[in-house]
Amino acid sequence: MTDTKQKPPAGGAATGREIGFEYNGQPCSFRVPPPGDVSIPSVFLIGLPKAGSTLLNRLMRPILTSAGLTFVGLQDIMYRMGVPPLDTPREVNLAFEPAGYAFGGFRSLPGAFRPPMFAANRTILLVRDPRDMLTSLYFSLASSHGPPGEAVGSELATRFFEQREAVNRQGIDAFALENADAVIGQFRTVKRKLREIAHRRYRYEDIIFDKLAWARDMLDYLKLSVDPAVVERAVATNDVRPDVEDPAQHIRKVAPGDHFDKLAPETIAELNEKFARILKRYEYT
Repeated sequence: MTDTKQKPPAGGAATGREIGFEYNGQPCSFRVPPPGDVSIPSVFLIGLPKAGSTLLNRLMRPILTSAGLTFVGLQDIMYRMGVPPLDTPREVNLAFEPAGYAFGGFRSLPGAFRPPMFAANRTILLVRDPRDMLTSLYFSLASSHGPPGEAVGSELATRFFEQREAVNRQGIDAFALENADAVIGQFRTVKRKLREIAHRRYRYEDIIFDKLAWARDMLDYLKLSVDPAVVERAVATNDVRPDVEDPAQHIRKVAPGDHFDKLAPETIAELNEKFARILKRYEYT
């Protein structure tokens, strides 16, 4: 197991690093905090939109922080600034360092995001049935998902509210069929960008009702030693199972297979054709 005793940041970078990029013709920047324990190789947490990525990060953030790593959510930083995911600039990859960090908050790997080679054997990937992803995405866009920031302009925020209005006028079946290709693209992007990065893959359906075993397995894979009490507290905090479904809440319904209840049989049949390769690859029926 890794020794988690805190060590000074590399190079004495007590204030972290500032990374600049240009967006819409204007200079922008964000700050990466100092690393944690630089004897620990960095960790990468990657999910897909509406595949449990928020759960993955909320669960693992306190655990990895306790292990001695500094948590950085680069995609969240871009969202708060108002940068559309597909416009993520290549400069964000300069934030990656081989030790002392937990890089999380990824929902697919949009735009120029590309994990470095030192992410091999230090990367967690969480996937989910794409039909349930679409079902969850519908309710998220319709009511529960928070708007982006506008630091680099209002383009993304404007698009967000226009999309919310459109989704609320649209039935869930039409939405699912219209957005299926985007979900296919997200799976393809992750597969392509992780092709040469050895990683541990989990399915939402397999871990959602036993988060403690999941957390322990991730720590074992990452070769990290963390106080069991910290792990248990993190799991207890995030083991939320609503008694009644509430479409306005981020945690709306935990149980897998929600698309069977929400989508028409003919919609599911069409999605099964569209997602045939994904369903086979990730062993969904």
